[in-house]
Amino acid sequence: MQCPICRGFDKNNHFKCPECGRDYICSSHYDVNELVCTECAEKYRNKSEENGVKKKISVEEISAKFEEIKKEKKTPFYFKSIACPICREIAQNVVFKPKIYSERKVDIDKHVLAYGWSEPDFKDYHPQLYLFWHCNNCGYTAEKADFENPGKDFWSNFRILKRAFPEKLQADRTAEKLVAWLGKEVNYDQMNYPMSFKLHILGIYIQEILEQESRDTLKLGRYYLRTGWLLRELKEIKNEDKDKNVEIKKAQELETINNIINELKKVWKDIPENEEEYLKKAVEYLSEAYINHPAIRNVAVVVDTLLWLSGIYLKMGDQEKGFNYLNNVIKEGQKQKAKLKIRLKNPKISDDEVKNLSIQYKKISNTVSKARDLMQDVQYQKFKAQKEEAKKILEKISDMPPEEIREILVKKGFTQKVIDSLLPEKKKKLFGLFG
Repeated sequence: MQCPICRGFDKNNHFKCPECGRDYICSSHYDVNELVCTECAEKYRNKSEENGVKKKISVEEISAKFEEIKKEKKTPFYFKSIACPICREIAQNVVFKPKIYSERKVDIDKHVLAYGWSEPDFKDYHPQLYLFWHCNNCGYTAEKADFENPGKDFWSNFRILKRAFPEKLQADRTAEKLVAWLGKEVNYDQMNYPMSFKLHILGIYIQEILEQESRDTLKLGRYYLRTGWLLRELKEIKNEDKDKNVEIKKAQELETINNIINELKKVWKDIPENEEEYLKKAVEYLSEAYINHPAIRNVAVVVDTLLWLSGIYLKMGDQEKGFNYLNNVIKEGQKQKAKLKIRLKNPKISDDEVKNLSIQYKKISNTVSKARDLMQDVQYQKFKAQKEEAKKILEKISDMPPEEIREILVKKGFTQKVIDSLLPEKKKKLFGLFG
């Protein structure tokens, strides 16, 4: 991102010359008379002098044109050209500028509910849509790290994928067509939910080309989960979405995605069709990753993964499994904290190890605290729901004696806490010796 004329960079005021097409030209090399870079302006003037013509332009036109150029460049990201790790052709993708946004509110399954932006103009952008990088030449689609540092992690399956992906496209005409169709017309300047959904699906499809034993279960679990989030976001209507146009747009994009799924089912029969099915695939892969994935070794990551799984199950409405995982978070967290305490008391421990173990201890403590808070929240919500359900039954049998009502509610599976909140028992009086 250097000015091609002076090699400097003005991050707040740069433009693309409409004449020569060079980008990131700083404002000092913008010719306000010709509305191009100074080098192209010089060529204009020389040509005009040869033709005996001198161009005139008003101050208002200059100002309007410059504002238009500035507006066109006002985005929260910049484009980055990089060689595709599969075919080595240059692929252009987007990178969000550093500290341009922050995650303000996160759901129990790590879905970001609200972002904070350093500039209000960018509030309509959604970083989740730009997760995947894509090569227009071969169709390879993966996260930013897999383009920039493929195979960096010792557990990476990229070396296998690098051979398997091109071989699959050469041997399987259906696969070739599917990859081409999903990657067709990817345009980061006009990114929307259907386009992002297709990239998510393409990322999953490419990873699942590998045999089961060679798949990255952690990566696939995350990909399926994030795809489910896209569908969730289109179904949920938030306070800021009360605008009828926003609702209509969301409904249209969801319909487009459903049409995409119907098309894919012709060649991919087992493709998940809704959020719940994507979340089921996510926990299937993430549960396997929890047991076997080399990236989940650090004790803090182990405990955090348990909390993550509990959050997904709770979002799926499976409270039993969600609670089981929350209990496991607390038990495993307490066990790991005890082990860390013993290691920290070792007199031979180095300062670096003390620092590292202390960080892990703090992370585990925070995770256990979150698990307890979440358990209380879920229990309270469950209590409220049961109480409302019991109230409806109570309205129909309110004429019956309290003891009989209690028996009916017990048989229907309501907890003692719910029953007592609706039918508090009268405390028996304790009489003295003289009555």
